[in-house]
Amino acid sequence: MPALLDVRGLQVDFEADTGPVRVLNGMDLTVEAGQSVGVVGESGSGKTVLLRTILGLLQDQWRVGAGAVTFDGQDLRAKTETQMNAIRGAEIALTTPEPRKHLNPLLRIGEQIVNVLRAHKRIDRRAARDMAVHLLRTVGIPAPEERVFSYPHEMSGGMCQRVIIAMALAHSPRLLLADEPTAGLDVTTSRQILDLMSSLIRDSGSSLLLVSRDLGVVAHYCQTIAVVYAGQVVETAPVAVFFENPAHPYSRRLLRVATAAHETTPLAGGPAVRERTAGLDHMCSFAPRCPIALPTCRQAPVPLLGNIGPNRSARCIRATEILSGAVNPWP
Repeated sequence: MPALLDVRGLQVDFEADTGPVRVLNGMDLTVEAGQSVGVVGESGSGKTVLLRTILGLLQDQWRVGAGAVTFDGQDLRAKTETQMNAIRGAEIALTTPEPRKHLNPLLRIGEQIVNVLRAHKRIDRRAARDMAVHLLRTVGIPAPEERVFSYPHEMSGGMCQRVIIAMALAHSPRLLLADEPTAGLDVTTSRQILDLMSSLIRDSGSSLLLVSRDLGVVAHYCQTIAVVYAGQVVETAPVAVFFENPAHPYSRRLLRVATAAHETTPLAGGPAVRERTAGLDHMCSFAPRCPIALPTCRQAPVPLLGNIGPNRSARCIRATEILSGAVNPWP
């Protein structure tokens, strides 16, 4: 059976004043039906661009090059805007960070949910309003009959994020793309939001693609992890296997930093975004920062995301050496 979502060799450039910047550089990612996949990586690695490319939401200064995006056997890149509008929200939904920025400050919460419901359902406004109340109650907002008349500024950040989740799940989509759903929220509220989202996804049988910079969040709420660096997935693995023994030097560094509060040594070579230009297509993107890089890593073509074990892969020619303990990128 084909995967629900399959991204293969996806390339996306940003047209900057100084020339094109390669943001996604051969992105490969798979999400099976009913699966929860966590995408992790430092800021600027291309995680959000990936989600917006899947839904065809990039603006004019972006250029999608080679690669394929397939959803349930359908080529999303071949869809017209009208066809994509029928898929967005109904089949694939998106939650965004900083929910206040994505809620209309001039419309009441209930009206915004009603508009989302009527975009894909042929129902009258009264029925849509009743459904809006039900959705707010489902996501744990107290007194939903009253809250439908509230404006976004009258609600807390956590409540606004619950509204965003309610709108995203209004049509029981088959795939939820969650982009940093708890950004800017306190720890307690973040946990409540993630528990809620995970429960709703599990109950509906939907799939989840969760973008986060927090390895702990992915460890708790996802089955599979995909590590992204400089616009490429450099490692995928079942969560438990990954945390026991990462296979890519960058993955090991991420895990080391996440589990050592005293760790202050930065990665050598500067931020990944500086390396991501169209001229780096023919070498390993992590080679300038990798402590175990070989001359081949800087000269050979970009390594493919190769199979290194059951349900796991890595984009590194030394992955098997790392797993065996023959080399240690960060002694």
